Amino acid sequence: MPPYSVRTQKYIPTACCTIHNWIRMHDDNDDLFREYSQENMVIRQCQRASGSSSQNPVEIDITRGQLRRMSNVRDRIAEQIWSSINRS
Repeated sequence: MPPYSVRTQKYIPTACCTIHNWIRMHDDNDDLFREYSQENMVIRQCQRASGSSSQNPVEIDITRGQLRRMSNVRDRIAEQIWSSINRS
């Protein structure tokens, strides 16, 4: 990733959240969201820049309750973004 100044870096999380929420609002059937919402998802590490890669999968243990809580947090963040935009 290119070295961005701190002044620029502060906008990256907001941009990522905004894009994430826009996709969720406009595409309920997004393949990646559907794929990563699987309860017993196994994520394999990507090949590193040095050329070495891990052969051990990283298992993610997420319950439906945790998915609901994450969804609620995401929705609250989106509401905060929208209300701050409307106040501007």
